[in-house]
This record gives sequence, C-alpha cells and structure tokens, in this order.
Amino acid sequence: MINYHKNFVNSFRRFEEVLMLREPDTVPIYLLGLPPPLGEKLLNRKTVWRNPALYLELFEKGKGREANRRVAEDIIDTYKKLDLDAIRVSCIIGQWLTEPNYEFLPNSAKVKKINEKLYKVNGIIAQYSPEIYGLLVRKPLIPFEKDEAKSYLKEHMNEIYVPEECVEPIRMIAKEYKGKKFILGIGWGSFYNVYHPFDRYMLWLREDIGLFKLGIEFMLRRAKEFIKAEIDAGADGIQDHDDYAYGSGGSGSVFLNPLQFKEYVLPALKELVNTAHKKGAYFIKHTDGNATRILNYIVEANVDGIQGLEKPAGMDISYVKENFGDKVMLAGNVDQSKMPKASIQEMYEEVKECISKASYGGGHALVTTNTPGPDAKLENILAHIEAGRKYGKYPLIISK
Repeated sequence: MINYHKNFVNSFRRFEEVLMLREPDTVPIYLLGLPPPLGEKLLNRKTVWRNPALYLELFEKGKGREANRRVAEDIIDTYKKLDLDAIRVSCIIGQWLTEPNYEFLPNSAKVKKINEKLYKVNGIIAQYSPEIYGLLVRKPLIPFEKDEAKSYLKEHMNEIYVPEECVEPIRMIAKEYKGKKFILGIGWGSFYNVYHPFDRYMLWLREDIGLFKLGIEFMLRRAKEFIKAEIDAGADGIQDHDDYAYGSGGSGSVFLNPLQFKEYVLPALKELVNTAHKKGAYFIKHTDGNATRILNYIVEANVDGIQGLEKPAGMDISYVKENFGDKVMLAGNVDQSKMPKASIQEMYEEVKECISKASYGGGHALVTTNTPGPDAKLENILAHIEAGRKYGKYPLIISK
C-alpha cells in the first residue's frame, strides 16, 4: 500500500488512486450535477448548468456558444466553491434532442420557444417540465414504426461527426483543472436511452431482434466517436449513463435478463470501454436501479468503476464490495432521495454508513446514487461533503 502525505495528494491523484483500487489520503468525493435552484443559491447568480429554459433561451437568441460556455463556467465555479475531487461534465440537454446524441447542443441548433413548456429544436418538439428542470422529446428522431425505423437507421448509420463546440466545455474545464481534478466526460451507446421511446425499443427486442441490434449499433458508433473527442478535449475518464435497470426494489429490476444482456448489450459495453482505454482514459459505468443480476457481466466488460449502486432500489453496497471490490472501483451509494427532508445529522449518518461499508481497503469514491433533485436542501449536499471529509480519512476510524 502506498501512503501519501496529505500535502502531496491533489484531487486528481486521489481519484486516480481509487480507480487503481488503492487507498489515497482520503475518500474522494464528487457530484453528478447540481440543479439550478441549488446552483443559484451556492453561486449567488442565475445558472445555465442543467437549466433547460435558460439554456434554450440563449440558443433562441443566437447565443449557442455563450450557452455552452456558461455551463462550463457554472461547473468550474461550483467545483471551486465545493472543492470536490472529480468533475462530471454534464449538460443533460443535447442527448434528448440531437442525433448523434451530444451532451451539448451544437452552435448551429435552431431553437424556437412555442410556449412556457414547449420548444422546437431543429424541428423536434420538446416538452419542458419546470418542476424538475427536465426536458423530454415528444417525437424522437428514430421513427416509431419498424420499417421507417430500419430505413432511418440504415440511411444515417455512417453520418458520424462531433462538432468542436460540443466538447468546448470540456476544453474550458480542462484548461482550469487538468491534472488538478479528475475530469469525467459523458458516455452512452451500449443500450437504448430511457428518455427516448423505451417501450417501443423493448417491443423490438421481442418482435424484431435485427432492428433492436441495428439501433444499438447506430448509437454505439456515435458514442465511440464522442468518447474519443471528449478525451482529446481533456477528459481523464468517461462516466457512461445508459441505465440497465429501474428504480423499484428487488432482484428482478433489470431491463434485460442476464442472458439477453450478455448477448446484446455486453459486446457494445466492451467496445465503449476499449475505446476509452485505447485513448488512455478510464471508464466508469453508471446505472440506475438494481443491477445485481448483471454485475458480473458489467465487471467482465473491464470497466474501471461502477457508479450508482442505487440504495433505494435494493442495491447492497456491502455485497458489491465483498464480491467485486477487488476488481472494480465503487462510486456511491449515498441516497440522494433523503436530501429534501433529512436533517444534517441524518445525512452525516448516511455518509458514515456508506464509508464503513465501501471505503475499507480503498477503491471507493463517495457520490450520491443519482443527481440530487431541485427540492434537495443545499445544506444537506454540503453535509454530505463535510461528512465525507470528516469520516473518509485513511486509516479509517470507522471500519467494515
């Protein structure tokens, strides 16, 4: 075991140590994102990060580059304020509206506001839910009808191009933090994004397996190019966000049974991981829900980490640590659903429990299972970070 003096270890090195399944000076901490009400309270200004209404308003005014740069500035200033160890560069806009699925919209995107809850982006109608700062497409680019879907996928299969402006936010963040904090780009492409017409894709699995596989290949090709572009722009790793399971508890909550997962999804996941590794970057797999039944296959894909491990869905981080902790870094599993109502002391106990179950021996980063909602209390997010710094120092006082 390598022991580092606390003045020698910076955030980047701390996070890389746990990816190599070692103990740093303290358990690294990061966030998946910060909803606008919390970001505004923290930074004392209007924020564009994860704020679809303000982001699209700038695009409607022809200020697309400013929108993307302001997201990057919000992320940079948030991490300065909170002094976290890894930065997940997210926007949660482009993936819903464009194909290929970029995290950020390209500067050329044409946006028109129809009313307070409807936008048209490059001809695609999107519905905005201000209560959750969420954006959903009403009709995706891949058609619903099977024959039309096949034609679309085949016609556009090789149209792969990543606009420079879609990775400019990573370049900005890398200019500020490269080598200081661990920069995580976004990945997907091994499975169908749940924000598209997911029920239709699952019908294809039963009715037309060729079409189902064609769709995965379509997204995989684009994801690989986007991953490479993000790494070239400065990302140290990729955190994929394709969900493989849903949020209800119990062991049966995976979308595909293990044999289906092995046959149709695992090969694509392996390709994504290999793409990142060939570029010298790490790969962390996120999934919501209870993915216990397919964890062995996720590990088989040679991922460097698994993020989520959703506690409310029944994921037991003690079990995962015991069975897979010597093979893969664990990132989780603080329950963000407690943040709206829990007391600060309850958040401290939540973090303390997580560290006691997952941090012994290293190979663990502290993060919520998913992004805190807009109703979360900022003081509870701060308590999560403070408790992590207090109880996460090695050698651990609290133990397994």
